Amino acid sequence: MVFSHSLIQGFTALFRQKLRAGLTMLGMVIGICAVTVSVSVSEGLNKMVIGLLENMGMGNGIVCWRDGWVQQSDGKWVRNTSRAYLRYSDALAIESDAPSVKFVVPENEWDLTARHDAQYKQVRLVGTTPDYMRGHNWYTGSGRFLTDLDIERKAQVCVVGTDIRRDLYKGGPAIGEQITVGSARLTIVGIMEAKADNSPGFTGTNNTILMPLTTFQERFSGHQFVGVFFIRAKSTLHVKQAAREVKVILQRRHMIPDATQAFSFFTSDEIMKDVGQISFVMKAFLTGVASIALVVGGGGIMNMMLVSVTERTYEIGLRKAVGAHRVHILYQFLIESVVLGALGGVVGVGVGWGLGKIAAFAISSLLNRGGGGPPGGFTWPSVVSLDAALFAMLVAGIIGVIAGILPAFRAAFLPPTDALRHV
Repeated sequence: MVFSHSLIQGFTALFRQKLRAGLTMLGMVIGICAVTVSVSVSEGLNKMVIGLLENMGMGNGIVCWRDGWVQQSDGKWVRNTSRAYLRYSDALAIESDAPSVKFVVPENEWDLTARHDAQYKQVRLVGTTPDYMRGHNWYTGSGRFLTDLDIERKAQVCVVGTDIRRDLYKGGPAIGEQITVGSARLTIVGIMEAKADNSPGFTGTNNTILMPLTTFQERFSGHQFVGVFFIRAKSTLHVKQAAREVKVILQRRHMIPDATQAFSFFTSDEIMKDVGQISFVMKAFLTGVASIALVVGGGGIMNMMLVSVTERTYEIGLRKAVGAHRVHILYQFLIESVVLGALGGVVGVGVGWGLGKIAAFAISSLLNRGGGGPPGGFTWPSVVSLDAALFAMLVAGIIGVIAGILPAFRAAFLPPTDALRHV
């Protein structure tokens, strides 16, 4: 009963001074708005990176390769002297024996000159397997892709990017035509769909020729080694377990005590860890700046409440004279302060949500100004979670409580006789 009566009294007092209450809440609104926008921008970074990784087929990916240098357990980098090399049979063994692995895409890559008639073009030549498409989220636009039969027969076929068709075949029909790469003559069986990227013209995705891994090994590399494995775990939750399984299989097959002594590993989790650190620093910095506005807002609430106590001294004395206890007065002024903070928090979250949308649009426009990027361009999401909004309003309420404690106690312990003499 006491609380509800004090709540009504608090709201009534605030509505009597609408303009002053609104100006007092302004600092709180700005502070909460800034916090909301900072959370929206930083969380949007996480969401955008996850989307980009999924677009590249690396959302639950592991990359394994044999590097020239390896890092020891003490952190020291030494030259890789291991005789262990990745092979196509390793990829098949991983797919067969690793329960957390969905599939493996082995790849060898060279930069060579391709020729058709009198036209020449520097291209990126990749020897791979049929899983390349789903592994890189890049599919054929026309014709067909490589098949298991092509791998088995070491077929002299290939699939080309749209830039190759445009430059060597003048945009005309290319499927079924011959293309010479190095000393090999390959038959084009498919054209990949156009894919946006920011790579230079001679290394860009659309400037790629894809051929069977076995054909590449026989005609170009001259050995059975594979440069890199792109491994997909069954889900993002299985990435760490899949990496452990891959290491165990490679250790067993190559008879080495530790797979990291011969091979390097990189997972999508490591990318997200780095992005998370950047996001945390960004969020901490922006929130730190926003906290200044919150402190200013809290000071404004305290100042208004002190002025309110002074203006209503006679009213406080009169209420005490007719039987109001200190707790009634304390509740009344404390609730007024909390209401100011909470209302400022609600308005701040609403304004911050709108500004977060505007900030996301502005960042997306800046990122897309230079062109390239994923299909459809970069999209920086605006993310304002319910938890973040509730936390922001909770902070506003706590600041209101802190700012109102001194004025509320000052009003509650004001002697009635002194208060009644105040005019």
